[in-house]
Amino acid sequence: MLDAIALGELLIDFATVDTDRDGYPTLAAHPGGAPGNFLAALHAYGCSGAMLGKVGADTFGDLLCATLAQAGIRTEGIVRDPSVFTTLAFVTFGPGGERAFSFARKPGADTQLRFDELDLSLLDEARLLHFGSLSLTQEPVRSATQQAAAYAAARGDMPAVFSRRWAKNDMPVGAALTSGVVASAVCILGVIIELLSPASSLFWSFFALNLVMLLLSYMPVFPAFLRLRACDPDAERPFRVPGGRGLLRALAYVPMALILISIFFTAVPLSTDSETLSHYLPITVGSLVSIAIGEVLIAAGARRHP
Repeated sequence: MLDAIALGELLIDFATVDTDRDGYPTLAAHPGGAPGNFLAALHAYGCSGAMLGKVGADTFGDLLCATLAQAGIRTEGIVRDPSVFTTLAFVTFGPGGERAFSFARKPGADTQLRFDELDLSLLDEARLLHFGSLSLTQEPVRSATQQAAAYAAARGDMPAVFSRRWAKNDMPVGAALTSGVVASAVCILGVIIELLSPASSLFWSFFALNLVMLLLSYMPVFPAFLRLRACDPDAERPFRVPGGRGLLRALAYVPMALILISIFFTAVPLSTDSETLSHYLPITVGSLVSIAIGEVLIAAGARRHP
């Protein structure tokens, strides 16, 4: 039984390390792709995982598969396609230090993954399916992702709404329906709030709620960093922070504390006057409700797949 399986992009990040006098950057290659990072973080906590994706039958594809295997992630679900190149991303810096991103993804191997290429036996093993938004940007990987979500939902690994299909062509429509319902509900709620309280700031409340949830999602990254350095200290990594245990703990705990402080001042009302409560309570309640829903879904999934 796998704890999690991730579907999505595997790519090489080229990051600028130096620039010559003519402005041409010297770039260093690093493994990238959010789904793989997600699995590596889970593995640091002792969870098992496997990757579904596509790379080119080239040197970079081989390196990515080897890196995942070294991180303890199963790679038999990764397709190697000789007709496309492994996806590449280039990160450069402007005069003021601002980052600019360019992608060799027209097409990149990750975009060419088809549903019939997926190893469904891995999905059958997994308790959880994870995918990101980048795999929903282009065909055929968009359809493959939607089909995989529908397949997982039909087995109880995702909310049942994702298993909904259109009778006309059997295409999964659960994700689109869910997005449409949520977006419509937000629009209708916005109109109602504006009518009842014209001075309200619905947009900024939702923005703040998204900020809180985003910051919360980063909290496990720092303990995972410490765990990886403790259990696998000799592994070669693209970026390695020097220092002893005390320094590493400081580098992990200080950002965690800053994140908690940011969440506190974003979501917790510091006074009980009506203006403050009207601004902060929607954020506080929304954050708690979102966390509660997530925990309920996790518990329901655990009962179905003990």
